[in-house]
This record gives sequence, structure tokens and C-alpha cells, in this order.
Amino acid sequence: MRRLTIEIAMFARPPLLPILASCCSVAVVAALMITPIFVSHDEPPGEAVRFWWARIAPMSYAPFALRSVRVFAVPNRPDFCTSPESPLAAWRRISAHPQAEALFAHLLIGPRPSTRLYALAGLAQVNSTGFASALARARADTSHMLVWINTHVPTTVQVAQLVSERAAHAWAHALNHPGIACAA
Repeated sequence: MRRLTIEIAMFARPPLLPILASCCSVAVVAALMITPIFVSHDEPPGEAVRFWWARIAPMSYAPFALRSVRVFAVPNRPDFCTSPESPLAAWRRISAHPQAEALFAHLLIGPRPSTRLYALAGLAQVNSTGFASALARARADTSHMLVWINTHVPTTVQVAQLVSERAAHAWAHALNHPGIACAA
């Protein structure tokens, strides 16, 4: 009988640290599994990926959203921006930032033409001193991209044919238009 009591006493409760570490690692793996890696929107096609990063750190997500967008879209309807993950919300967040000119200048050297057009519109919005050189660079850009401006479907256009000073200012005005409300 005495031996049975000693064996029961040997099975004390498990230490808290390993259990807590196991639960945290399961939570991190689950969060990584539900985070989309590839572009998942179709309104417009190529819009930035939706996930929790935009809600946790919106200012750090905004440049990522504009870098990952594959279509340059200027909204023409009020229901375009319904979430903080949209490129419109990202563009607005960056344009309202005190370092907007530097952020847009950094995005201007991105590999995607759509990112460069958002950056060009941003430089026009903040009246950047580097806008003229960015515009000249965009006018010489021969890459093709998808554009969704006042159409029902995206169209493929050469960047050089699309860009002008007037167009960049019009895009900036349309992206910043107060009639289109974005969640911030």
C-alpha cells in the first residue's frame, strides 16, 4: 500500500513553460498557415492580398500592398474600397504620412509598373521636387501592365502611352477623392 502512494506522488502536474511554449508555437504555425501568400483578389484582378497584417500594422502593410499589386486601378465607384487591405487605402495611408515623399520615392524604384504608377501619383499628390524626373522616367518606360481606369475590365497598356503630368495629377486627385470612403 505504501508503494502505491509513492508512485502517485511522482506524477505531479507538468511544468507550465513547456505547455505554454507548445501552445504559442501552435498559434504561430496556425497564423502562418492562414496568411495568404499569393494574390487572392479579383476586384480588381491583382489587388493586394488581404490578411491580418493590415489591421495589426497598417503603416508597415501599406508599402507592401502597393508593391504586391499587379493592376493599377483608379476607382470610379464608391464601394471600391471596403477594407484597409486595398491599394487605395494603402495609397491614402502613405500620402497622409509625414514622410510620404520618401515613401513614394522608394516605391518608384519597384519592379512592377503598377507600383511605379501609384508612386508617381503619390509624388504628384505631395508636390514632390522629384516628380519631373519620375515623370520623365515613366514616359520612357516601355513595359506593359494591366490598368483598370473607368472600364469594366482591366486592359493591357504600355506605361509610356499612359503617363503624362496631367494624368498623374488626375490619378492623385481621384485616389484622394473624398467621395470614396476607405476604412483606415
